Amino acid sequence: MKLLLSGLLAVMFAPSTQAQFRATIYPGLTVSRASIASAKQDNVSIKNRTGRHLGLSLQPVPNQRNFLVDVAIAQRGFESHAAEDDVMGFLDAGMSMTYLEVAAHGKFRLATETYIEPHGIAGVYFGRRIGCSVSANIEGDDDVAARLEVDCQDLLKDEATTDLGAVLGVGLDTMLSENVFFSFQTLVSHSLKNIELRSEEPSDGDTTLKHRALTIRAGVGMVFGK
Repeated sequence: MKLLLSGLLAVMFAPSTQAQFRATIYPGLTVSRASIASAKQDNVSIKNRTGRHLGLSLQPVPNQRNFLVDVAIAQRGFESHAAEDDVMGFLDAGMSMTYLEVAAHGKFRLATETYIEPHGIAGVYFGRRIGCSVSANIEGDDDVAARLEVDCQDLLKDEATTDLGAVLGVGLDTMLSENVFFSFQTLVSHSLKNIELRSEEPSDGDTTLKHRALTIRAGVGMVFGK
């Protein structure tokens, strides 16, 4: 057992002349909204919602840089304004969903003779919801206002906990030293599946949505291996 452990440690930490990969930490912001099929007929206007994004990108580099894997915690959601009757006045509401996302991207470099590397990105992501909240402001004609905040677990069933989508983007990598670089990316994503928003009891209010998001992120990465 000791011999096996020593061998594994030697493989892990031995210098390699071929194996190489890049690792980048990306803090950023996501501006998102939801495409809700029933919003127009219900006289509901959908607005953007800004959330946080934190990603880790791993990019194997054998001979060419054309593939990367992303793991991110991303907030998505929307704000809405709904016209109501004379009794309720109007309803402003918002939903915030936090996802743990895993994405596979193709990375297409524009070859240059400088330390600046423009690139394009295309791929898919899978998200698992790890947090969700709904808030609403209700005002009546008598100027009496109430604020409601609930966890989405009280409103949704398990079918709404996953998301699958496509990603397109552009970016720019700039080498700061031999092994350290700065990276900036702008990504546009769109859900490919309907996310069902259903209460515990079926009702006429059941609806579906798809996320749309613009993510802007910038980070510092390192090149490992030789």
